[in-house]
Amino acid sequence: MTLCFLGAVGEGPLAALCERAGQIQASSFELLFDRLELWREARILAATTARVPPAGSALAEALCTAARELGLAPDVRAWRPHLTLVRGTTAGAASAGTASAALQLPLPVSRFYLAQSQELGRKPDGPVEPRRYSTLASWPLHP
Repeated sequence: MTLCFLGAVGEGPLAALCERAGQIQASSFELLFDRLELWREARILAATTARVPPAGSALAEALCTAARELGLAPDVRAWRPHLTLVRGTTAGAASAGTASAALQLPLPVSRFYLAQSQELGRKPDGPVEPRRYSTLASWPLHP
């Protein structure tokens, strides 16, 4: 799940960002994914949460502040925790599964990661290829 989206970052700023992220003092928290949402424009079915823990919001803001102080341009939208379940879905396909779905998925968060994604794209008239992520660094959160 993304706490602070940055887009492409060069090697120099990446090293500085890792140093700054390692200095962040933040508490662990738990997310409870309790809703399914269809984001029609993005064609995504996502698990979302009705309650954003203050510790999670504080961590996301600390990361975005560190990125801005390094001259990076993080996404300005408020943190919206979600798990992407299906990409490339249509309203008809997703609505059948979401109409009566009850969801209670707790996710304890005890670390945060710097990850790099590579979108593999879409084949003509085919499914969206999955994104691949690689972990560049990680840091523990305090209990």
